[in-house]
Amino acid sequence: MFLAALMVLSVFAMSAAFAGAAAADATEVTAENVDLADGSEATINVSHADGDGEVYAVISQDGTYNEGDDILVNETGNVDDQSTELNADVSGLDGEYTVYAIATDGTLDAPAEGDDLTQWSQADTTFTVSDSRDAGNLGSQEDFYQGQSIEVTGFEGGETVAIHAGTSPSDSPVEYLRADSTGMVTIDTTDYSEGPYVLVDDEDTAYGPFWVVEQDISAEFVSDTVDQSETTLNYDSDNRDEPVNLQISSDDLSDDDLEAVFGGTAEDGEVTVEDVDPNGEGVSADFSDIETGEYNVTVSVEDTTAETTTSVEVTEEVEANAEFDSSTYSEEAGDIVEFTVDLQGTDNATVDLTEGDENYNASINVVDNDGDGEVTVYFNTYNAGKEAEDTFYTADDSEDTVSLNGAFDGEGEEKLGDEYRLLPADFNLELYVNSEETDLATLVLNDGSTGDIDTAVAPAGADISSDVDDLENATTTGSDVADGDQLVIGVDVSGVFGQLANDDFDSSDLNLTVEQSNPERYTSANTIENFDVVTDADNNRIYFVVDTTNENIDADQEYDVTFSVSEDYVNSYSESNDNNAEEAETSFSVTERNIEVTGDFNADGVLQVENDENATVTGESNAAPGTDVQIRLRATGDDPFLMSQTAEVGDEGAIESTFDLSEHEAGQNFTVRMTDNNGEEEVQQQVDATLVESAGQPHTVTITVEDADGNAVSGADVSVADQTETTGDDGQVTFELWHGEYDVTATHDGEETTGTLTINDEDDTTDEGTLVLGEENQNINDGDEQNQDDNNNDEKNGDDNNNDGSGDDSEGEDQPGFGIAVALIALLAAAGIALRNRA
Repeated sequence: MFLAALMVLSVFAMSAAFAGAAAADATEVTAENVDLADGSEATINVSHADGDGEVYAVISQDGTYNEGDDILVNETGNVDDQSTELNADVSGLDGEYTVYAIATDGTLDAPAEGDDLTQWSQADTTFTVSDSRDAGNLGSQEDFYQGQSIEVTGFEGGETVAIHAGTSPSDSPVEYLRADSTGMVTIDTTDYSEGPYVLVDDEDTAYGPFWVVEQDISAEFVSDTVDQSETTLNYDSDNRDEPVNLQISSDDLSDDDLEAVFGGTAEDGEVTVEDVDPNGEGVSADFSDIETGEYNVTVSVEDTTAETTTSVEVTEEVEANAEFDSSTYSEEAGDIVEFTVDLQGTDNATVDLTEGDENYNASINVVDNDGDGEVTVYFNTYNAGKEAEDTFYTADDSEDTVSLNGAFDGEGEEKLGDEYRLLPADFNLELYVNSEETDLATLVLNDGSTGDIDTAVAPAGADISSDVDDLENATTTGSDVADGDQLVIGVDVSGVFGQLANDDFDSSDLNLTVEQSNPERYTSANTIENFDVVTDADNNRIYFVVDTTNENIDADQEYDVTFSVSEDYVNSYSESNDNNAEEAETSFSVTERNIEVTGDFNADGVLQVENDENATVTGESNAAPGTDVQIRLRATGDDPFLMSQTAEVGDEGAIESTFDLSEHEAGQNFTVRMTDNNGEEEVQQQVDATLVESAGQPHTVTITVEDADGNAVSGADVSVADQTETTGDDGQVTFELWHGEYDVTATHDGEETTGTLTINDEDDTTDEGTLVLGEENQNINDGDEQNQDDNNNDEKNGDDNNNDGSGDDSEGEDQPGFGIAVALIALLAAAGIALRNRA
């Protein structure tokens, strides 16, 4: 039988010392028992006489106030209702506690460390904090981790409770428990598999389900190796985001060793480290007094079955040392310098940076917090000498730290002044460990400059506004942008990235002006003022991303672009003050978005597509390369079909996609539609099309060039069908050609030999022949024996047919007055290469 009981304990306590207390003294205090399964807040009610003063309550177990262990809550100025409610977070408590209360119509002092709370208070009561679950709301509780013990209340004392694996009482029972005298059962989930469970009492009432899950943990040292010094054991859990007690053991370490490494008290080869947060700093591990060797360490969670093993190799202590990763660093004044300090045998070092003329000096501490043996430092030279916090720093995602000891000019002042900048100069970098100098390097700050400016385009919707690599991968150089696409303006500039790191281009020193150059009459020129800024300091480049769907940008508009660095900024990095502002200019045009189906159209304007398994459909668009377009083929009638694919616009605006049309007969009519719906408005073209017989496969033709003695000739230029290749050492070149008749020209040492090559329409054919230098229009091979279809040749290749095709079976002879003879041998092989559109 389920029992629902709520206990409220009220204890009246009035010390004789307070018999004559003030009007607002506490007369009674009550506190509800807290079940942490239902929440972690304790509600305390203090009764008192009318008054406008203060109420205090302290939760303690031993009656002596301890600020670190006890909980103090109070209310001020709201005690005139004869009862005050106080709330306290008791999530860290477990057991029976006493609440001590005091009230006054004036002011109160909190108890002092070590005060006897029975003497300090006016009323007290006891209450309990437990982690049991009430059976009635068990199904609404959180998951339990395998290995945890679950206390469930609400049963009759002594009754039998069955635990069933599943969500229904009809599932198989896995355990029977007997409720204690208070009606509570304790479930040990150590041997429970992951999944749901329900509880069933003697009256077949089911409670739950609750779920058991295995806690997932990982533990590893920050480095696989550590010299005889301190390191960190990192702990993490993917499915439990709260501090836990870790039990750490190792067969390779004695109890004394475990205590020396992890602290605490070790017993039976195990030491417990309390309150380890998966989001915290890990567990400190000191191997200073541990012998060298490899150590396997087992880490388990105290209240679950979660366990993992890691290892670390302890090496001999390394003499403390630090080095720069380079002897020379170079950057432009006003930019950000990056350098790395490599550490051995220590996790910290000091870097002194001094200008050659000692006009500026800075000293910084670097600390390797992640144990990887290095710290990468960024030095913002724009902020140097100014009252700026981010002069020296580490990356946002780095655990390492850099702190500025001090920065002074040559006169001992703490800053150069806001009107000055760190000028181009040579700087000395000195590295120290424990006050001992360990390395030197040189930093050269050069003059900044403004260089070229250019434009590029990117598809509409491409995510290019935050990452340089994404931007460069998505853009194509060009000054004509289709409306709806993105325009990217790129500027080569240096000496400005320190300032950009501070204010994201929000500065009067740097300016980008984009203004329409062809406004309509009696209208104002449009200007573009909103753009995203992407910086690439490593390559001294700034990108400005303009979305042409905004800013009243329309097709047929033209814009002039000017990037400038102010005169004041340029002069601030110069010994003189007579420099002009630096500028870079370019322009771009916005064009109306379009798309067009291309290919082999007949006299009636119908697109002809081959009925091939790799039939090619092509088109053109002025949209940015990389733009997705949809291609749809649709036929109705006796042989209907519907096919669609997505293709990308190529670098030159070309669109191409292949379809398998081999199952459909020549003469089938259909439509081809191309759609680009990436701009503000959809653009589309649809044309009528018809299927024609496939031209088959192209042939791979190898032509060998030889001299009269049969030797291979290298360096000869061989031209066939607008293709030219140069022979290698083997005297050969290769072409891919469809069946038909071709003019062939070979040029070597200024002498030219021509001939005709005939390819039949059969597969796997080989054709041989010779051509004698100086004798024009010779057949390279025997066209008669190939049974060549001249009509097909005319249709597919458009050849001039400037010989009679009869062939010549005789071998070429030397011709007087023409030097050496060159023989051409054509080897035809039908290679299994991809079909290509011959439209």
